[in-house]
Amino acid sequence: MLEGSATLQLGDERHPVRPGSVVSRPAATGIAHTFEAGDDGVVLLAYGTRDPDEQCWYPDSRKIGSRALNIIYRVEPTGYWDGED
Repeated sequence: MLEGSATLQLGDERHPVRPGSVVSRPAATGIAHTFEAGDDGVVLLAYGTRDPDEQCWYPDSRKIGSRALNIIYRVEPTGYWDGED
């Protein structure tokens, strides 16, 4: 993190972060993460791989992002036979 203040939400946990903080998130942990900027805003540097087959789960909005399909879609629970004739 370069400037400002923020809170890192890591699954159900929340952690304050400040300039100089480094957060490393390995792929495929199944634990979502996000940063919430403080009142003074936040400037951070983010980097990572760009795997063309990558998928990302957004638990708060129940969406999945697919880099391979270049689409973000919402998950809706349904029965196995729902919509089948």
